[in-house]
Amino acid sequence: MTLKRMFLVLMVVLLGSSATTTIASLRSLSQLHQTLDRVMNEDMKRLLVVTDVRRLFRAMTVLEREQILEKDVGRQAEQVASMRKLREQWIEKASAYEALMPEVDRAGMTSLEQAFGRWIDLDDRVLALSSASRQSEAYALARRHSEDPVSWEEVIARLVSANEVRLHSQVDASTATYQSGRAVLLVAALVATLFALVTGTAVVRGIQRMLTDLLSLNANLESLVESRTRQLRKREEAMRLMFDNVSDGLFTVDMSGRVSDERSAAASRWFGDPEGAILLWDYVGRLDASVAPSIKLGFEQVVEQVLPVEVAIGQMPSHLESGKSLFSVEYRPLRSGERFDGLLAIVRDITKQVESEKAEAEQRELTRMVQRIVRDKTGFLDFLAESQEMVMRLVAGNADPEEALRLVHTLKGNCAVFGILSVSDLCDCIEARCAEQARSVVPSDASELGRMWDGVTARVRELVVGSSSRAIEIDDAEYGSIVQSILRGAPRRTLLEHIVAWRLELTRVRLGRLADQATHIAKRLRKAPLVVSVEDNGLRLPAPRWQRFWSVAIHVLRNAIDHGIESPDERSKLGKGPARLLLSTRLEEMYVIFECADDGRGIDWEKIAARGRALGLPASTHDERVALMMRDGVTTRDEATSTSGRGVGLAAVRDACEKLGGHVRVESESGRGTSVQFWFPESTMVDESAEDILEQPITNSLGPDPILKFLRSNVPPRIVMPSRSAK
Repeated sequence: MTLKRMFLVLMVVLLGSSATTTIASLRSLSQLHQTLDRVMNEDMKRLLVVTDVRRLFRAMTVLEREQILEKDVGRQAEQVASMRKLREQWIEKASAYEALMPEVDRAGMTSLEQAFGRWIDLDDRVLALSSASRQSEAYALARRHSEDPVSWEEVIARLVSANEVRLHSQVDASTATYQSGRAVLLVAALVATLFALVTGTAVVRGIQRMLTDLLSLNANLESLVESRTRQLRKREEAMRLMFDNVSDGLFTVDMSGRVSDERSAAASRWFGDPEGAILLWDYVGRLDASVAPSIKLGFEQVVEQVLPVEVAIGQMPSHLESGKSLFSVEYRPLRSGERFDGLLAIVRDITKQVESEKAEAEQRELTRMVQRIVRDKTGFLDFLAESQEMVMRLVAGNADPEEALRLVHTLKGNCAVFGILSVSDLCDCIEARCAEQARSVVPSDASELGRMWDGVTARVRELVVGSSSRAIEIDDAEYGSIVQSILRGAPRRTLLEHIVAWRLELTRVRLGRLADQATHIAKRLRKAPLVVSVEDNGLRLPAPRWQRFWSVAIHVLRNAIDHGIESPDERSKLGKGPARLLLSTRLEEMYVIFECADDGRGIDWEKIAARGRALGLPASTHDERVALMMRDGVTTRDEATSTSGRGVGLAAVRDACEKLGGHVRVESESGRGTSVQFWFPESTMVDESAEDILEQPITNSLGPDPILKFLRSNVPPRIVMPSRSAK
């Protein structure tokens, strides 16, 4: 073989070997390229995407806690916007991962998306509460993230771990391909080998650097999350400390009525810690079992939402009583957007507050009674005596049903005038219960009223002790008349009749008290100014005999002012001046007449007649309508008030009038006013205890003379004459 042929063969062998080695090297490089491409374009992308998913989930968790703790409204709005952006990024990354993930990751990704959906739903409710500045509720709700049956941290950790395994597998495959190519390239050419080595080394180192950076970033993120978690835990502990030291009992109730496990220390102290799930009415019933049925019914109405939630909540019991302790209960709706999610119950111990308010009310009431005693001690004593008799009759049960209602109504009005509002308010409550249940006064009502009245009399007893004696009051005219009679030598019988008559009570005193009461009522009903005129015409009446009528006469005034007299604005529009009321007593046609006249709107006789027809009673004539007006249960008012409208007051006055043998006359003109007159026989002026004295023969002896005995035993040892200025 020639050198040329040998050279050619060598060249062919070298070229063939070189070509074979080159082809093998190219194939190895192609495989290496494909492996690296898969690593860079698939595995790396999957690892980066799933790492971003975990980073976004943690960032949302941190942002949610910051939003709960943030108090600045502007900052809260920025955090809400950031949260929405993080959600969108999470969904975008999750979709990207779904496009790249192998089928084996399908189940884990589905579970993660479901957990994300539940997390978002709960987060929306948390953000709504936080935006409403209800951080304690938002924080309590945020804790429920941990109750999710799927831990997204574990799911993402498994996905990351799977991708890291695949990545390391691909890296190992790339390394094997690189070593194979390096061997081939060493045989083929040093340059190809060096090139493959340099290229493979650069790629591997780049991947390693990327992995190192990712691991470092992941470690930093976990450290940051852990740091923020520690801070949130400290804040949670601080909030819990504050929650347990608040004086109110706080707890929440879900839509099924179950009380949550989170509650303040005060709630646990008052209601105890429930063993397992417990319903609201059973939990509150531990303190006051009487309200449990009402709370259950009210909560059912709240849940059904037939009525507005706030209206339904307002019908639930707001007070609890346990022994001597009183509690107030406030219910606030918990909402997630427009959705109603449950209630927040706030319980407060108001025992001391109620006791303080009661003591203050009693002190104010005592002050008003003292003012009354200072202004008119005799009138106040008469009021006490009359009211005591009414209360005793109610407690003893001696009054028939209609009379019992009249006594309560009269006691209410008189106590209101004399400033004893506790008794007046109780009487009003008793009247309301009787009207609501269509019944009369029951023994429990009377006993409660008796205990209240005993408390009032006990407080005022020291102020009036020793005040049972009464004075005889004569004016200058009477004094002058008796002096003239003596100077003229009038018979001793005539003088005796004059003197005995002094024991009778001046109607001027009673009318003056009624005038004061009328002025007080007018101010309270905003009908002032009221000009009250008194005309007694020097009439005297026996106080014991007339006591019952005078005690109920206030009802005539109350009706005149409340029903008849217009408001100042109405009177101004009608061209009327200040309201006027006339109170008078006079002797006319052998009758004693008490009159109460006003210049108000007059009586609506047609309305009275309509009420009579509705009750099946005659109401065609004037007398029939007057009788109907004075009947129990008849009123022109559509609604009862604490002043009038129950149809009881005038019936009580009519009854007292008839017991004295009297009758009622009423004159009324629309727009001009009403006059109510009570006509009594002249015999009611006679003091029955004095009649026997006047029948006794007059002697000159100062010994066992029955007249002197009568005067000494029945007349106080002093006579009071009002001065001209006082008159």
